[in-house]
Amino acid sequence: MAPKRGMVQWILRLSGSLMILGIVAAAALGSPAAATDIVIDGYPADWQAYAGPESDPNGDALGTIDVTGVATRLNKDSVYVLVLFQGALSEIEQIDFDFNADAFGVPLVRASARFSRHEFHVTRQCDGVPVELPDVGQFASIEAAELRLALSVFDGAVPTTVSIRLVDKKHGKESPADTTRAYELSMVDESDLPFQTQAHLTAPDSLFCHCDSARPAFAEASSIQVPTGYRAEYFIAPSGLNTPSDVAVLPDGRILVATSRGGEVQEVLPDGRLETFAEGYVYAIDCDRAGNLYGYNFPSGEIFSIEKDRPMRCIARVPDTACESTIAVAPDGTLYIGHNACSGDASGQSTLFRISGERKAVPLTTALQGIAALDVDSGGTLYALSAQRVYTVDPTTGAVVHEADLPFAPSFHGLAVCEDGTLYVSYGDFSDQGGIYKVGLDGTAIEIAHFIGNGIEGIALTGDGTVVGAQRSTGGLQQVGSDGFITTLIEPNGLVSPHALAFSPCGELVTVNDEGGRLTIACPDGENLPLIPVISFQPPQTHVAFSPEGWFVCGESAPGFPSLLNLYLPNGESKTLATDLDNVSGVAIGADGAVFASATGDGAIVCIQQDGTREVIADGLETPQALAVASDGTVYAITGGAGFGEVFSIPCFGNHVIAIAPNGSVRQLARVDGAAALALGPDGRVYVAAGDSVMVIDAWGAAWPFAQGFQAARGVAFDADGNLYVADDDGNAIVRIVKQP
Repeated sequence: MAPKRGMVQWILRLSGSLMILGIVAAAALGSPAAATDIVIDGYPADWQAYAGPESDPNGDALGTIDVTGVATRLNKDSVYVLVLFQGALSEIEQIDFDFNADAFGVPLVRASARFSRHEFHVTRQCDGVPVELPDVGQFASIEAAELRLALSVFDGAVPTTVSIRLVDKKHGKESPADTTRAYELSMVDESDLPFQTQAHLTAPDSLFCHCDSARPAFAEASSIQVPTGYRAEYFIAPSGLNTPSDVAVLPDGRILVATSRGGEVQEVLPDGRLETFAEGYVYAIDCDRAGNLYGYNFPSGEIFSIEKDRPMRCIARVPDTACESTIAVAPDGTLYIGHNACSGDASGQSTLFRISGERKAVPLTTALQGIAALDVDSGGTLYALSAQRVYTVDPTTGAVVHEADLPFAPSFHGLAVCEDGTLYVSYGDFSDQGGIYKVGLDGTAIEIAHFIGNGIEGIALTGDGTVVGAQRSTGGLQQVGSDGFITTLIEPNGLVSPHALAFSPCGELVTVNDEGGRLTIACPDGENLPLIPVISFQPPQTHVAFSPEGWFVCGESAPGFPSLLNLYLPNGESKTLATDLDNVSGVAIGADGAVFASATGDGAIVCIQQDGTREVIADGLETPQALAVASDGTVYAITGGAGFGEVFSIPCFGNHVIAIAPNGSVRQLARVDGAAALALGPDGRVYVAAGDSVMVIDAWGAAWPFAQGFQAARGVAFDADGNLYVADDDGNAIVRIVKQP
């Protein structure tokens, strides 16, 4: 899964007709500041410190959108453009910013925002050919349209003019709704603001500070043992499903769900309750005509035979991999494994294996790349989804036939084939929205259900043609009837394998959801919603940290993916601070705004100042992971631990807590087996999430349990009132521990 990164942030609020009633008042030319204090947020108020916009003739628009004014700033780093208009924002199809157009109207650089597709891109003319340039600016439009382009896009040329072209939905590109003359760019002796200051915590486009009042009461977490005088309660109560990745329907109609991080295959009972069918870790499941169930755990490469209330039995193996891979079972019990490699020498390769009676995995074909899903119809025809295409595969020779194209990228395990050859395909497994399509082999695709909050991953068909689908990133299970009616079988709680925790300055709790591939944000009322997609699939465990100003940092790391350290503004825009740290894990922010990060694979902890300078504060460490920084500058870190296999050689958690003094001296503070995350308490002690406990460590290194009874404590954080929050990974819940009066 690729994260949504870059400097382009769309802020489109199409809630009605917005109109600028007047032009921003003119102010004195120039600015006393050395920085251009303009935030690209779709609001023109921060242009008031500069010269007023030049007017465009009123009423000259062909369509419903009329440009009324244009303002510009050209500093040492970027060019800024403000466009004021009258009319309904929802009617805009596209806006073009043309810089240095020639006599024939061909611009040197064109920045285009396509409202209907939520796209923003920039092209530059190179020898008469337009070349698209990625991640070179920002665009936003709410009350006005604002653009910032880095001067690097002009490849050494100096931009001098800009003209605007508006396209509405009625007239299209051939008849622009309004066009303007070429405006000369206003040059100023300024530079861009530092990135961290280019968005405000409480601005209208901020992702934070929008919560309502707190919930008056929380259910008690009675299984958690806490000291006398404390109460453990659920800030986010467990959902029934933790990482629901695939679904199978037995011949007798029973619905089974693979919940890998819950460590179970669960059965959905007729009354909606869940019951353990079998314990074990599998991501994909399927059954044959006789009802024999099989499962595939791709991180270990194991294929299991699964029986109710019995230990899973490993019957075959394929290479372990960090990339999602899938299984299908033919009516006669033949198994097919779609194996996708994303690390080592085989990275990017896919192999379709066949496993028959002798239980040996035999390669059938390597012609398909990126196998998302497999299924076998009642006649034994094998179907595969790969690269937005539907294929059939000869089960004997491995010959591949392209049958149809898909208008979307399918989900993993998201294929179910009917007797008549109709296919059901799901999409949006890690996205904020998605659904289920009915697809014919002639390529026709009709969406029968759409979901907001999370799409659908694995699906299966019941005997009456109902589609059952799992919501991988939120923990839900949905059912779609042949009439398109949607029934929620298991209500999601928005968490999937919660790990590290951090509080925003406005009190929202941000959670790293490892198997969900996203950060989520929860207000004090406990509602948990998607925030930002990240590559968080362990190991090592991903962490997040906030500054008092609201910007925050988060690592991205997983086998087969590049390791990144990213800085996010409160409005969600981001930039990458480092790409050369091996397996970024722990992050922390010092009192002066310096960013600390653990390079787990390098055995080092680095400090990155706001000006970009970098210092290694400790190296030669054994897989450093989670971090915390005290007010006196002491850095606390978790180190040690061991991974497994070739792909997952980096550990998921450690076994020691160390303290690094401001002078660089390193002291082992305590041994804590299974240490996953740490936080500094208001009492000055270190609290560590480890296994079934939260341990507390005093200044002398003494460690003892503070809270116990978690299935897998993976994250800890304190709120402004001193309450402790604990992420329970396997329990798929967040527990709050409150000191009672």
